[in-house]
Amino acid sequence: MSINYFEIYNHLYDNGYDPTFNEELHSHLYCPTMGQGQLIYSIDKTKIEYHTVLDVGCSTGNGMNYLTSIGKETKGIDVSNKAIQRSLARGFDARVASVLDIPFPENSFDLVVSTDVLEHIEESEVKLAISEVIRVSKKYIAVKIATIREQGSNELLNKMKEENKKFETISNLHLSVFDEEKWIDLFQSAGTELMYRKTANNKGSVNLVFRKEGE
Repeated sequence: MSINYFEIYNHLYDNGYDPTFNEELHSHLYCPTMGQGQLIYSIDKTKIEYHTVLDVGCSTGNGMNYLTSIGKETKGIDVSNKAIQRSLARGFDARVASVLDIPFPENSFDLVVSTDVLEHIEESEVKLAISEVIRVSKKYIAVKIATIREQGSNELLNKMKEENKKFETISNLHLSVFDEEKWIDLFQSAGTELMYRKTANNKGSVNLVFRKEGE
């Protein structure tokens, strides 16, 4: 049976899954002052031109906060209703939706970004998630993906499993742990060309920027 991502992440957010939430901060995944490992650095290195952006897995809106601050027209989706409510309260255009069924037409955005989302998808659904990201992109896709097991939310996960037996089979929040070559192959096989890659200093994640084929 397919995992209910909406249920899992709503439950996690109810129990403090987003402890770094701060309306005054830009996302550490986007803020350029945080160094070369950040996704915005990888995007900037390609020198691509873009205006409209979809943030897949936007959480409470820190990524949208930064993208909006640099003049980008940004929308976001996330499976957590609580996260989306926080984003809406901050004035961002966000809605509850899954990467497996993105509620926008083909070629809707110049750039689709996603940080720490795809590794949370079941292996059997990764190709569908990637195809959806590519489908709604007009030109470019930029992703940050963890390539190791989740290490920071085990306590929350264990608490969730204790409270509800239906989550007992989930041993780790990273359901698809692949090396970066595998992720690159999955994207390129789905109709993209790799433009840029940056491996994190700790080797635990990778930033990848792709161009949609034919663009």
